[in-house]
Amino acid sequence: MSIFVIDTGTSSMRGLLYTEAGKVEHTVQIGYEAVYIPGGLAEQNPTNWQNALQDIGREIAEYAAVKGREIKAVALTAQRSSIIPVNEDGTPLRNAIMWMDRRNGELCDRQAEYNAVIAEKQELA
Repeated sequence: MSIFVIDTGTSSMRGLLYTEAGKVEHTVQIGYEAVYIPGGLAEQNPTNWQNALQDIGREIAEYAAVKGREIKAVALTAQRSSIIPVNEDGTPLRNAIMWMDRRNGELCDRQAEYNAVIAEKQELA
């Protein structure tokens, strides 16, 4: 049994094929670039993720077939998530806003006065 892990990062996506014993048997990594816009904006073209995922999946599947490995599980990991608005066909409508984007900085600054109240409520939960 093999486990296929997909790790989506800011500058690349990796596919790792693990053995049942937890040993990395095969790795594929594809890089891509974020779009940095003056004023602290950071975006990613979702097509980069889609293309990387398809290429990595294809290469991992081909490797597994050649080695006679059966992929029994797939896991996905990412440091942070981004929202990608899509139309009814699933086509992205715009770039994804990345985790390091600062366009909401002013809103966060205005909410800072509530940090203590939020922290207190978290402790009670």
